[in-house]
Amino acid sequence: MRRLSLLLLVLAGVLVGCGDDEEPLSKAEFNERLNTLCKERDEAFAALDETNFFDPQEGAEMWADLRAPAEAFADGVADLDAPDDADFFDDYADGAAEVPDQVEEIAAAAEDGELKPYNEAMADLIADQQGDIEAAEYGATDCYDEEEALPQSQEPAEGAEEIEVVATEYEFDIPDDIEPGKVAFTLVNEGEEMHIFGFGRLNEGATFEQLEAEIQSGNEPELMTDEGLTGLAGPGDESTVNGEVQSGTYVAYCFIPAPTGKSHMELGMLVPFEVG
Repeated sequence: MRRLSLLLLVLAGVLVGCGDDEEPLSKAEFNERLNTLCKERDEAFAALDETNFFDPQEGAEMWADLRAPAEAFADGVADLDAPDDADFFDDYADGAAEVPDQVEEIAAAAEDGELKPYNEAMADLIADQQGDIEAAEYGATDCYDEEEALPQSQEPAEGAEEIEVVATEYEFDIPDDIEPGKVAFTLVNEGEEMHIFGFGRLNEGATFEQLEAEIQSGNEPELMTDEGLTGLAGPGDESTVNGEVQSGTYVAYCFIPAPTGKSHMELGMLVPFEVG
């Protein structure tokens, strides 16, 4: 199963920006300088790992401290003049201008202690990674790691059965008439916290009770095979993941931590569902 570290890496990877030098940098120079800035940014945002920032009381001071590194990153990229073929960079720049204020909004919501606005503000910041994805595709590979980052929402695949899964605290509402074949699960978040929908198939000979007992014990059991994971969905948002399912028992899970520090899985968002 994917761990909280994924989310922390995503949080570190949402800051973007641009600038203007007298002459455009070469592609190699541009990527080298942007990679350096991304590494510095990631080190600063790794401070989130020191607290349970899903609790507004614990996250307030941490988020307030992160405005400075957000601005420092934006100032650094402001000195870059992207090569002419870096087509992604104008949109990348637009995102940069918003990030310090977004961080400040999160900190203010944390100070107010209202859970839903706090999670809405965080989700707005971390959900869209497209800028860093395009930067990595251009060559600034230290700005985005596909293997470590949370996935993005997908368009339903052609011919897939579209299935709506509703999330609240702390439960999933999953249809009971899912048939084998291509599927597109859309997570609809009707709760006040951020949620994610992962699903996997129980391995042969494994039971859901065994899986649940291992997870409740804090272990990471090899009793099921992960099949798919949506992007992060903030309150009122949704995210879709495509997959293909067979007849049998599957398990849905959300690994996001609650304000108490326990994972949503431990609090009820680890549930079996049948296919076929």
